[in-house]
Amino acid sequence: MSTLKVSNIQNGSATNIAMVLDTAGTVKAYSTISVGNVTPSSSGAGITFPATASASSDANTLDDYEEGTFTPAFKGSTSDPTVSYNWRYGYYTKIGNQVTLWFGLNTSSYSGGSGNLYVSLPFVSANRADNRAPGSIRATMTFTGQLAPYNYENTAECYFGTFTSGSATAFLTVSAIGASNSVQIVLTYTV
Repeated sequence: MSTLKVSNIQNGSATNIAMVLDTAGTVKAYSTISVGNVTPSSSGAGITFPATASASSDANTLDDYEEGTFTPAFKGSTSDPTVSYNWRYGYYTKIGNQVTLWFGLNTSSYSGGSGNLYVSLPFVSANRADNRAPGSIRATMTFTGQLAPYNYENTAECYFGTFTSGSATAFLTVSAIGASNSVQIVLTYTV
């Protein structure tokens, strides 16, 4: 078996090689491969997924990939506070049904609001009780015990739980925001 080369043809002659299938059966693409009839990216080589998932019934098929940003904000379960931020950022990578978030907020002032403190997330989590896995956190807020951010099933919210003894859990309330406090979080959950 010989090597098969697929070239771009212009005016009857090959201009550059677009794909190679060598004798070992290896396929080399020199541009972007598209999935789900999406238009390939012109910015470089890779795999381009459509803007919305090409849902597959096969659990072993990667049918969705997305990278993006979001703007996190502190919220209250009863009423939202008014918050001024020195800085905030939010990034995510979604691979299939798994979302990993990196986000942070730093406050300069806040007023009002009530209830349990949370941050809105870009995707609603799967409706599974085992989806409450805690993430990693670095915070300068005032709390007692061990602080853990986590997401309840079937929500797009990250709450702040404190664990003091045994399985006792308390939630930070809006008053924990304070001025000149910061929080940085990494959280992974399924959708």
